[in-house]
Parts: sequence; C-alpha cells; structure tokens
Amino acid sequence: LSLRFPPDVLKPASLDGTPPAAQFAEIRVEGFVSIDSNFHVAITGFDAFELTPVMIADSGVIIAASDVKLDFSRTEALPEVLAAGFDESFLGVYIGQATVKLPEGLPALVPADLVLKNAVIGTGGVSGRLEAHYTPVFQATTNTFSGNGAGELFGIPFGLQDVAVEFRQNALVESSLTGMLVLPFFDTPVAVELSIGLEGGFKVALSAVQPAGAAYAAGLVTLIKPGLLSITLDSIGFAIDDGVFTARLSGTLTPLFGGLNWPGFVVKELSIDSKGHVRLEGGWINLPSQYSLDFHGFALEITKLGFGKTDDGGKWIGFSGALSLVDSFPAGASVEGLRLTWYDDGSKKITLGGVGVEFEIPEVLRFKGEVSYSGPVQVQVAGGTETVERFDGSILLKFTALDLTISATLVVGSASGVRGSYRFFAIYVDVQLPSGIPLASTGVAFYGFAGLFALSMEPNKGALPNSFHPTSSVDEEWYEGWYKRAPAPGVTQLKTKWDPAPGSLAFGAGCTIGTMSDNGYAFNGKLLLVVVLPGPIILLEGKANLLKKRTELDAGEPLFRSLAVLDGRAGELLIGLDARYKYGKQGELVDIAGGMEAYYNFHDPLAWHLYLGEREPRAKRIQATIFKLFNANAYLMIDARRLQTGAWIGYVKHLNVGPLKLGIEAFMEANAVLNWKPAHLFAEVWLHGAMEARVFKFGFSLTVDARASADVFDPFHLLFDIAVSFDLPKPFKDVEVDFSLEWGPRPDPPSIPLPLQEVAVEHFKVTTSWPLPRGTLLLPNYDSDGDSFIDGPTPGAAPSGVPVVPLDARPHLTFGRAVHDDAGVGVNPQPVLPGASPAGWEWLGDPTRNQGSARARFSLNEIALEKWTPGTPGGWSEVACKPPRSGVAELYGSWAPVPQLPSGGGSPAVANTKLWLWSKTPFDYTRHSGEGWNEWFTGAFPGYPCVPPPPERRVCCGFETLPAGTEIHSVWTDPGGSGITLTWADPPAAVVTHLAPPVDGLTQALCFAPADGGPAQVVIGVPPGTRAAEVVIAGAAAEPVRRCVSFVNLPTGAGPNPRSLGGVAFTVLQGNGTPAPASNVVQRVVGGRGLGCGAGLQVDVPCAALSVELRMMQGASEATVQGYNAAGRVVITLPLAVPPLTPGFVYLKANEPIARVVVHSRAGGDEPLLLEFCYTCQGLRVEGLNGAGSPVGEMVATAPGVRVQADALDRVR
Repeated sequence: LSLRFPPDVLKPASLDGTPPAAQFAEIRVEGFVSIDSNFHVAITGFDAFELTPVMIADSGVIIAASDVKLDFSRTEALPEVLAAGFDESFLGVYIGQATVKLPEGLPALVPADLVLKNAVIGTGGVSGRLEAHYTPVFQATTNTFSGNGAGELFGIPFGLQDVAVEFRQNALVESSLTGMLVLPFFDTPVAVELSIGLEGGFKVALSAVQPAGAAYAAGLVTLIKPGLLSITLDSIGFAIDDGVFTARLSGTLTPLFGGLNWPGFVVKELSIDSKGHVRLEGGWINLPSQYSLDFHGFALEITKLGFGKTDDGGKWIGFSGALSLVDSFPAGASVEGLRLTWYDDGSKKITLGGVGVEFEIPEVLRFKGEVSYSGPVQVQVAGGTETVERFDGSILLKFTALDLTISATLVVGSASGVRGSYRFFAIYVDVQLPSGIPLASTGVAFYGFAGLFALSMEPNKGALPNSFHPTSSVDEEWYEGWYKRAPAPGVTQLKTKWDPAPGSLAFGAGCTIGTMSDNGYAFNGKLLLVVVLPGPIILLEGKANLLKKRTELDAGEPLFRSLAVLDGRAGELLIGLDARYKYGKQGELVDIAGGMEAYYNFHDPLAWHLYLGEREPRAKRIQATIFKLFNANAYLMIDARRLQTGAWIGYVKHLNVGPLKLGIEAFMEANAVLNWKPAHLFAEVWLHGAMEARVFKFGFSLTVDARASADVFDPFHLLFDIAVSFDLPKPFKDVEVDFSLEWGPRPDPPSIPLPLQEVAVEHFKVTTSWPLPRGTLLLPNYDSDGDSFIDGPTPGAAPSGVPVVPLDARPHLTFGRAVHDDAGVGVNPQPVLPGASPAGWEWLGDPTRNQGSARARFSLNEIALEKWTPGTPGGWSEVACKPPRSGVAELYGSWAPVPQLPSGGGSPAVANTKLWLWSKTPFDYTRHSGEGWNEWFTGAFPGYPCVPPPPERRVCCGFETLPAGTEIHSVWTDPGGSGITLTWADPPAAVVTHLAPPVDGLTQALCFAPADGGPAQVVIGVPPGTRAAEVVIAGAAAEPVRRCVSFVNLPTGAGPNPRSLGGVAFTVLQGNGTPAPASNVVQRVVGGRGLGCGAGLQVDVPCAALSVELRMMQGASEATVQGYNAAGRVVITLPLAVPPLTPGFVYLKANEPIARVVVHSRAGGDEPLLLEFCYTCQGLRVEGLNGAGSPVGEMVATAPGVRVQADALDRVR
C-alpha cells in the first residue's frame, strides 16, 4: 500500500544532493491479508512505516523519518495527533521525530541536532516544529568560525546560533535563523537574522545585537576596522550571481588612517562576493555630492569613489577628483589615483598618482604639470630601513609669444629611520631659448641653460630595489647600470635615480649648444655637469645630434650619448659613450650602433680597461645592419691582461607560414685573444651555411660548417674541421660528412715565465741596497737571453766581487709571478689567483674565461741561507731554512703589500711577489715612501693581512665548440676544466643541436628528448663551493603539463610492490607501515577496476607537482589522503569524501609543490581502489640539491635562463 502526497505538499528529495529516484513523495507499507473459506480474516505486516527524504513544498527544507503512524479514522484520532493540536477529523500521518536538512547554501549541521518534532502530514499539509541552539566561536586570525554551528553561507564564513522553524498545515508560522556572518573585504563579523520562505528563498536582516567590532544604533550597523576604515550600513542584501554568493551594501564609508581628517562617503550599491571581489555599479561611481579633504596642505575635492584588489593581495579604496594647488591659481588639478591600500598583515599605504594640471591663456602661455604622492613607504637602506613620504612633480611652461620653454622636475619629502629624521629636496630646471646667444665668433650659440640642486639627496647607484626604482641592483655600474636604467637613460630622473641621503648635497649646471646659422640643425647638443658632496662624485653628461632639429634631442634617442663619472668615494673613473647612425628614416640602407667604455681604478693601477663593444653579451657589440638584410657586429677589448677582438657578419632568416617552413643561414665569425704575459695568441674562424625547406614534416635541410682555430706559439696547435649534414625525408637516409686536419698540440711545454727575477740585500735603517745581478752574483743564471722566460742554466764558477754588507742586513727576493708560499716562509701569505678555475692556477690563453692551451702554478717550496765553510763537503753549510730542519734555525720573512699581477681569474688580490727575509711586518717595505701608499693600501684592502674570502667568480660551460649532431652520453664532463658534469638516465643520448635564431648569443645547445612516461631529467654537477647556478634554456615549454596513470585497463591480480607506471612509483603499505609483499589490481562488480590501497598507499611523484588528482572508489571504511612536500612535511590533508562503492575524485593543491601522496585506509576486503592518478608539473622546473640530495634554494626566472641560488649547492636538477 502506498500513501502518496501532492507536489504542492511534499516533493521527492535526497539528503546527499543526488537526484531522487522516486517520482512521487509517498509512504509505503507492506503486509498480507488472507481470508479462508470460513471468512476468517488474517492480517500480517503493515506495521513498518518509513518516510523517504522529501521536501516541504518549495521551501528547500528536506525531512526523512522512520517513526511513522497512520490516522485514517474520522471519528477518533491518535493521542499524538490530538496533542499536536488537531481534532478527530484529522486524516493523515503522524511522525514522532523527523531528520531535517536545511536549504542549500546554509551551514551543513549535525543531523542529530536538526529534528522536526510532533510532525504530521495530512489534512491541510505538513505541520511540525524544528528548534536548535549552537555556540560558534569566531577565529579572528582566519576570519572563520569554529565549534558547533560553524560553517558557510553560500561560501561566506557563517556561525549559526539559533534555529526555530515551525510549519502549520504547510504554512510557515515561524522561521528564524540567527547567527554571525563575516563580510569579505571588510573581514568583520556582523550579527544577522535569516528567515526561510515556502518558495525556497530566504531573507536576511541585521540584528539589533552586534558582536565586537560592529555597533548598532538607531537601526544602523557600523563596522569598524581600527586604524583603517569604518562603514555605517543603511541596508544589506544578498543574492546569488552565477553561483557566487554576493552581499550588496549601502551606507557611509569613512577612512581612518593616514593622519588625515577624512569625510564620510555615501555608498549606494557596493557588491562583495564570497571570493572577496568588490564591485561598484559602473566600476567607479560618481558621488552625489563633492567631499573636501585637506591632503597635506592641498585642498582635495573628491567626486568619484572605487574599490578593488591589488595583484599582491592588497585591498584598496580609490578616489578621483580635483586638487587645488595654490590659492588664486587659474586652474585646478585633476586627480586620478588617490588610493588607500591595506593588507592582511596589517600594513597599509597611501598613494597618489596622476595629479594633472593643465591650462592655457591663448596666445600668451600654456602650462602643463603633474604631481604624484608616495608614502609612507618602507625602503631598505644601509643598516636598516627608512619610512619615506615624498611628492614628485614635473611642469612644462611655454610662453607662446616669446617661443620660450621652461621645464622642471621637483622632489620634496621627508624620511625617518636608522639614519634619523630629515627632509629632502631636489629640483632640476631646463630653459630652452627661442633663438641662440652667439658664442663669440665660433658659429656656435647657446640655446638653453639648465640647473640642478639637491639637498639630502644623491644618485642611488647600487641601491637595493624598491617601489621607486624596482630595477636597481647592488652591483650595477654607473653607465650600463644606473645611467641606462629604466625608465630612460639620463641623470636628471629625480624620481627613479636619486634617493634621500642625509648630509648629501648636489648642484649642477648645463647648457644647450648648436650651430648658429641654422638654429642648431647641423649640430646640437646638451651638456650637464653635476657635483655630489661628500666624495666628491662628478658626473658629466652629454648628448648630441647631427642634421636634426633641436627638439628631437630630448624627444628621441640622440645620435651620441655619453657619461663621464669621477667617483671619489669608490676611487674610480668611468667614461661611457653610445653612438647610433641611420641612413634612411628607418635605417633602410645602413643602421650602425655601438658603444665605448673606459675605466680606471685609482686604488688598483692594474684595474683598467678600454672597450669598443664587448664580446658578451652580443647585444653590447658594435652592430651594423646593411639594406636590412645583412647583420654584422664587432668588438675590441683591451685591459691590463690581454687584448680581445672579433667580428661576425651574416644573414639569418626563418619563415613559418602554416605548414610551410623555410630557413636560410650564412655567416662568418672570427675571434682572437692576445695574452700579454706570457705572450700567447688564440684565434678562431667559423664559416656556417644552412638552408631548410619543409611542408608539415616532409622536407630537407643542408648544413655546412667550417672551423679553424689556432694556439701559437707555446703551445702550438692548429685545427681545421669541416662538417656537412644533409637531412633528407624518409625513406632516404641522411648524409653526414666530417673532415678534420690537426697539427699539434706539440708535446713541448710552453715557455715558463721566470719565477725569481731579482735578489738584493737591504737594511731597515738606511736606503742603501746591495743588488745581486743575474749572471754574476745571482747564480745559476736561468735567463741567459734576457727574455724573462726560463731556459737552461749556465754553469757558473764561484762569484767574484761579492759585496760586504752589514750583519743585520736582510735579503730581499723579487718574483716575476705571484707565488704560492707552500713553504710557509712569510708571516702574511695571501691566496694566489683565488678566482681562477681551478683556484691558484694561471691560464695561458684566455684567463677571463678560464680557458687556454696550458696552465701553470708557481710556488715557493723551500728556501735556505747558507754560509761558505771551507773544508766541508761542497764548501757550504745551512744557517737557516724553511721548512725547518733539525739543528737549523727557522727562516721567516714578510710579503710586501702590493696588488697581484694581472694573471686572470678576476680582480687582483694581494700578491706574493716580494719577500723580505727576517721582516716581521709587511709595512717595512714602505718605511721610506711616506704614508700615502699605506693609506691607499689599507683602504683598498681593509681586511689585510687576514686572508679574504675567495671572491665570487662565474664559471660557464657550453657546447659552441662541438659540431652539430654530436651525440653525448651520460656522464659528460666539461672538457674546459670548469668541473661541471651532466648526468641523465633517459634518453640514452643527448644531441648537440644548432639554434636558429641564437639564444643569448649562443648558437648551439644540448637537446634532451622527452623521456618515456615522464619528463626528461638532467642533473648538473657543479664545482664545490658553488652558491648559484644559471641554466640557459632554449625551446622548453613553461606551461604546466598534466600526466595521468590509469589502472582500469591493467590485468587483475598480484604485481610487484612498489609498482612503477609512467615514472610514478606506487607502494602498497601494511598496517605497520612497511611495504606489502605485492600490489594487487582488483576488479569490483560495482565501480570498476583499480589498484588496491591496502592499509595505505604511497605514491611518489616524479616531479614537484602543482596539483594532484586521484580517481578512487571508497571502501566500506573511511579513508584520508595526504600530500607531502619534498622535505617530507604534510602540506594538505583531505578525506576521501566519496560514497561507498562509488567512484569519485580527490583534488590536492597546496601552497607548495607536492612530491608524495599517501592514502590512509584499513586493509581488508573493503579497501579503497585507486582507478587513476593524475599530476600536473611545471613544463620546466629547475631545483638545487645539496650533498644529501635534499632540495635547496629556489628557482628564479631570468632572461633567458633559470637561476638557482643556495649556500650549499651540490648539483642542479
């Protein structure tokens, strides 16, 4: 028997949200009625009644019950029906207690707490009462609720306190839900009252009693965030837009920070959704009336209001309007960027940008300016931090009638922090004259003057990056770094290239000159001289044009640009110059550009260079483009160590049109390095030609390379190599030809510089010196031809003319190269060539690149003082020596404080070239030279004589010298001696591939094909002590890659444990956490086939996964899934929330990559099954590893590579 109910009374539903199977809401009862031949009636059953889940009308309230009684008598009623307030005429069903589920979107509460009591369904509909009480607790740190009643209201944190719902014959006689709601964006809880309607909707109203942080008065609620803002709500409404819960507010908003007296702003339609997004109708809204604000002395009239979120997670309120700068000023300023921004950590800031002023008096003048405000902003300075507030402005004033233009840039502000509290100010003024002032009879005239003054400000070369200059760097140079830094090259960008500095003073003057006859068209230029104190720092900037209007000098890139800097603080002089010439408006015929740099260090006479272009990066070479077809570049570099020069010319063009791919390459390159001492020349020439034509994957390519290299003369090595590669479409076989000719390298070692050059006997008290000339008193003579290279010693007899010296005189030895004090003679030995690779070795070839045909190490292994003793064997006996020997006095001395000779490996350190025996202090050498050398030396080497830490050096390894197509197998070691190794497992061989176009000036790379079932993995071993590694990548996809491993098609039964599929390792665990004997693929009648999880399943991902997805079937027992990072720490835990014996998904995504996933379950027949495992990895990931194989450092994208930095970097994966 079934008792059905009409849809306007009850509708079929489900408690878990799945579609109901029944078409009608009904109560079923089953039993048997039997009548025998004597008309005896027997009834069995009909005593078990159950109400499946049903919804009351359209209210969204779902009930289900098993304690059901029927009342079908019109003359009498059940006692429970009478007690519920009905009479004997009631017909229907009585339910003692019914389980209730609230409408979708309300908190999912414990079913035992939601019970509908004394419920009846029958005449007139449904009747019953639901009542529950909770005590949720607000967690201010997370802006959520905890405890009973905690949950979410359509995605917004909500704490339900009281529930009272009563139905009377399908009518809601009482519907009240009270609780606290956390408003996103404002992050403040407010007390609300909700009521449910029979149509399925609900209404929300503000409660009269509000929690701390919100006040209720005269029907208005005020939300307060101390020190930030307050908002007094006139009304609050809620809606669901595209599945997202949205709160709509209206009221008065008042900011509370910045030390300003803010007015209140009326907000009519402010929408905040459950994701924290804030919107106003139309984006920004026009306020119904103007609001006035005193902004640091300026009257600000606000007419627009807006809200939003920043990319770095901050929230902001924005204002627009007009700014009155000066009383009686004929025009106001438009404001488009006053923002109040705050963050979850409590930090906040005010920014003002885009304050524009523009007006014009026809035929008299035109004024245009802009002012921006920044602050308070925390910036890093030497020794700590400072809080900076500043105004930056610029103006342009043009007198139309006089054709006179005045432009100015202004900075004014204050700072406080580790350097105290102070104010700063800077101004730059540029006046351009309509006609020139003749400069005597030179044919040149002055066309403008400029001036600069700065108080407590100075150039910020080498400053840490901050919001004012985000691209600055601590190791930047004056010209290529500070001067050319964004937004544009120059000295007068006060906002981005000058910083506050207490005690600094700067002033400058400049002029604009040009040819008189043509108003500066043939030649025009600008000069600016700036002096910064203390220091001083003197900057001289110049720029010039030929055959161009003077107005183009500032509007575009000039033909010539230069900067000379005399830095008295650093003790260096730098001159930089750039030039560019185009023939044709866009350089159609010729386009030439190049740069020059000259440098000298007053603290180190050997630290100088002159560069006309630079070898690397290639963008710094002198560049030329001819007919927009052929490209050429060249460089010439001279310093105290060597001369380098080279050139490249060629044509490279690639065209991709749909499936058609065409390419042609032809170039020639030559490079040479001439080392001064020892004299050595390395030169190379490379001719390259290639052409390619393909349609889809069908086509051909031809590549021809001819290379020649030479090392002369010691050692002597010539190498010629010709390689031809013809790639043909299948089924034709590719053709490759490689032909080489080689002379040398000769086994003869190169000439070795003479280690010991001079010996003299000197005295501490007098300047007299007794030299021991080579060949007469310095014997044997290892330099008979006087070329300063070692040759065979000449036999020598006993010297004659030996000088007589005081008994307290001391021998003084001078070496031709910096020597290692392996004998430990000196009291102050210094490391030799610590920046070379390997450290301490001198390359014969190109020391800057740690390359050459040979390398040398000079060391002092033993030294002894002997006296002439007639009658003894040999006639000599030891008086003192080092290393010490038994019965002989120990010899000692000191090394002179002089810079190291230019032998490569980085900047010169202190050299071991002059040894004075029986000297206890190195400053014995300067006893007669005054204090000048001592002051310079101790300033240049402040830690002397303590051994300095090894300087950082850059070691590079590439594949430019290997022919294209060469296969390399693991393990590969760099033949250049850098100590870098490459190790990989799959693919078996990597191939040297030609790059077209080049990447960062490199034309060849090592190509790794993707590995089967997972990403290709390469481990780069780096030398000991490496702190950072940079890998230049070509052709690697940076987009995340998703890979999946499925068990649904695998054969059932036992298999290995662990089981590896597609690079993923699956290990089934026993109850004690140890691996099970085997893993099993199980087939379920319902749910499909998958890997049995046993008591637990451990999945090791072959990469640091951004996210993980598991398609699983739940067993009879509950299970949980945890994600671990590479360090073995749990980063996410989720329950396996899928119905029993039903496939479902678990999605893991944490704040850091996931390296391992563990499923915790209970072993047995009810174990969960893993049907499919998917993981998403970065298309390219680079990570550093320490000696134990643990990840260290972080991956930082650079152009065009990836950088990993860590203190203990052992290898890079």
